[in-house]
Amino acid sequence: MEINKNITKNIKLIATDLDGTLLLPDKTLSAANKAALTWAAEEKGIYIAIATGRPYFGIRKLLEWLPCVRYAVLSNGAVVQDTWTGEIIAKQLMKTEDALAFYDYAVSQNLTVDFFDQGERFVPPNWKEAVALMEASEGTKQLLVSNCTITKDQRARLAAAQGIEKISVRFRNGAQRNQFYSKFQEKFPHLKVSTSLATNIETTDQGITKETGLKNLASYLGLQMDEIMVFGDNENDREMIQAAGIGVVMGNASDEMKQIADKITRNNTEDGVAYMVQEVLGWQQESL
Repeated sequence: MEINKNITKNIKLIATDLDGTLLLPDKTLSAANKAALTWAAEEKGIYIAIATGRPYFGIRKLLEWLPCVRYAVLSNGAVVQDTWTGEIIAKQLMKTEDALAFYDYAVSQNLTVDFFDQGERFVPPNWKEAVALMEASEGTKQLLVSNCTITKDQRARLAAAQGIEKISVRFRNGAQRNQFYSKFQEKFPHLKVSTSLATNIETTDQGITKETGLKNLASYLGLQMDEIMVFGDNENDREMIQAAGIGVVMGNASDEMKQIADKITRNNTEDGVAYMVQEVLGWQQESL
């Protein structure tokens, strides 16, 4: 799809998903992606933001690799934070009673649950064994077990929380996830039920998505949505891709996601973010 040149000249914020988008399968950052976003921030004065399903604890390594990242839309939009100052710009949490109902239903189906509270991931005692059984990349498995707090009584910890950022249910494979996806959507129509992996279902408070988080950030910065370029690859990126001035979907995304894109870039294994920064904004690297 051809993008209006006036829009490309007007981009003031780039927001990118992490897993399956900016990062490689082993959860590292390529030199090209780092160089392209650093150039956009330093040479073009463009704000760089992360828009991820992860909590704050799960992006700390990325912030070391990519210090030009100024803002983060976290937990699928539940929290928006200034990563340089720590200021919470916006926050909308699930009610504890809604989180408990979701948790109880998942556990009644013998499913494994983790949840985000105050920027951390809380997991059950059998977490490492459950993750080991998932059909996922080694990078994903390592990420899941390295950024978590094991909780002996997970339900009690959930009940004590003053609202929850996000809850995820984990499955062994995509086929098992698909058996439950519509069931969770039907049972919890008052919550935002989505997915970011073949092996998970996740939920936030009603109406909360990466788009709402991005709109809160745009309002804080005095920007319009058509001044934003976003990158994503999965279902939980859908709303922000459709709302942004330039919505870019990765080459490794599903055909369904590609249908909603303004632009389709290369795979995350092929520096897709850097390639599109080059095509749209004029960054130059001959090797791309």
